[in-house]
Amino acid sequence: MVKDRLSALQAAVKEWEADNLGLELDDQDYGITNYAVDIDLDEEAGYMERFFKEVKQSRDWINTIVLNVAEIRNLHGNLLSSPRPDETMKAELDVRTDTIKQLAKRVNSNLKSLEKRISQEEEDLSEGDPVPAGLRIRRTQHATTLHLFVQAVTEFNLEQVDYKEKCEERIHRIASIAKAEVSDEKLEELLEQGNYGSIFNSDIITETQEARRALEDIQIRHEELLRLEKSIKELRDLFVEMAILVEQQGDLINSIEHHVLEAGEAVETAKVQTKKAIRYKGKARKKKIILLVIAVVVVLALVAYIYFSFIKPWIGNSSSADTPRTITTTTTTTTTTTSTTAPPRPVSNYSADNSTSLDDSPSSL
Repeated sequence: MVKDRLSALQAAVKEWEADNLGLELDDQDYGITNYAVDIDLDEEAGYMERFFKEVKQSRDWINTIVLNVAEIRNLHGNLLSSPRPDETMKAELDVRTDTIKQLAKRVNSNLKSLEKRISQEEEDLSEGDPVPAGLRIRRTQHATTLHLFVQAVTEFNLEQVDYKEKCEERIHRIASIAKAEVSDEKLEELLEQGNYGSIFNSDIITETQEARRALEDIQIRHEELLRLEKSIKELRDLFVEMAILVEQQGDLINSIEHHVLEAGEAVETAKVQTKKAIRYKGKARKKKIILLVIAVVVVLALVAYIYFSFIKPWIGNSSSADTPRTITTTTTTTTTTTSTTAPPRPVSNYSADNSTSLDDSPSSL
């Protein structure tokens, strides 16, 4: 049973893009569509991992080429400004030039291998079948890496051509200083033959120390020109191969560049919108706090109004109604007690009155 590891594949792709391109992309950026495909996802994930390792290696080599081109440009400037070229700088220049050539050959071989595999995958697709997301990713990564490689090698070639022209100008200037008139056609002939002693056709001039120094300087520059021409010729075949690849993927590279530019504009717009969102969020938070305070105050005022308008008067009325009921009860009790104790007293009075009457009766008699 095939284990579904599409999510693991997508996570691996995102992680590689974040590490190598500084981007954080979601599934929509890769154009991933949920097609029903009959493939081994574990094998696909392993293949993508190996593919990205090869692409990363190629891009590391391209970065090394760019760094060496920058160093070669500095060395060219130092060599042109110095009266007599330093052997140490010339040796370093040769080492860096050889390094660029070797790395360029490796990158070219790697890109050709990737192109062959990707083209074979595209040919294996049946007509009308959707292009798998993994294949689209591989095609885009290959085209982008090829574009970076072409830029790096072109920059190196332009630097060599520029240095060659400056060396030719330097030779022409040295010949003029030595008072040896040399036309452009004559200079081209001398550059091909390397026989610069012929321009000093006067024995008097040749015997002077200045002329001999000029001749030595010209010969040194000529040796540099020969090395440059050899280097340019070696890169010629590489340029032809790259031109074929670029022609095959020209539309795709232009499309990628267009989308990259659009993405850059979208990022700038997103920055502005993000700042506005942060500002609006702060204002919204303040408004929420203000509304909460107002709501609390309104609730407290409403509670106070209800208490003083309804609850407190009702409590007062209840207290007033309970007090007379207690007094009435007490009065009733007292009255009852009085009515109970009253009868014996008339009896006692009656007895006393009778005794008084009896006592007084003889007297009256």
